[in-house]
Amino acid sequence: MSSWEDDDEEVDSGYMSTSTFTLIMSYLIPLFFTSVFFWLAISIFRKPSASEQAETEYKRHERAASEAEASEGGMLQKVAKTVRRAIVGDGAFLYGGFNDSGFLSDLHYYNGPKFEWREVKQGLSSSEPGSRVHVRAECAGGFLVMFGGSSQKEDCTDDLFVMDIRKSPLAWRRAGGGEGDDADAPRPKPRYGHAMCGVGDVVVVMGGLGEGETYLNDMWVLDTKGNFSWEYVKPGGSYWPRARDSHAMCALEDEGMLVLWGGFDGASSSVVPPGVIETFDFGKATWEETVTCGEGPGGG
Repeated sequence: MSSWEDDDEEVDSGYMSTSTFTLIMSYLIPLFFTSVFFWLAISIFRKPSASEQAETEYKRHERAASEAEASEGGMLQKVAKTVRRAIVGDGAFLYGGFNDSGFLSDLHYYNGPKFEWREVKQGLSSSEPGSRVHVRAECAGGFLVMFGGSSQKEDCTDDLFVMDIRKSPLAWRRAGGGEGDDADAPRPKPRYGHAMCGVGDVVVVMGGLGEGETYLNDMWVLDTKGNFSWEYVKPGGSYWPRARDSHAMCALEDEGMLVLWGGFDGASSSVVPPGVIETFDFGKATWEETVTCGEGPGGG
């Protein structure tokens, strides 16, 4: 074969390679742009996953919480915007009480998922609450907050103790008890049998039985941030709950309200009629009676 025939063959081979490459690219380029189009369409119109929705919701509430902290108004008005920040745990603490041995000062924790009780070792401190009954404790802002109750020395107290449950070892410390620089700071009167509820970073106290067997219906809010300061909630609106003790109170976070039920005022068998609850609106800072559906439980 002559040399020129060899050259033509090489040229023909190169020409075929270029044609093949062009043909392949003619398929790949449209496929690439089609894939990009579908990817963008899916990204825009697809429904976010549950984890993505949760992350978005969390960030939204964090922004709302920051705005609430920067706004003016009482602590309860701020709770109306930050109430969803309240941590709902899967356990409960139990402190003190009374049995055949007398007044108790032990602390127990109930693990909900395991259906299990265990005693919690408390760090030694000179400001431990000691033995007491009819005391109330709630979790708020990462603290276990305990207020009031009756001890062997006092019929009713205004003691306030807090325990940071995020740290170890667990130890009580007295807070906002009206000592030192806080001697003139406003705080609730001594009491026991009151209702107490933790909501976000605050604790709400309502009513109870005070000194001289006096039934109370005052309402206070404790801020767990900073120096644990109290704020008195002035009665507003056309309705306010009657004085009582041994009543129950809880927070409905999604609805932004407190629910108060039952109690005893020393006179009537029931402070409110069966089928009636009392609700407090965080945004309006007002109480009202609400009639429930069906036949409600009786008693105090």
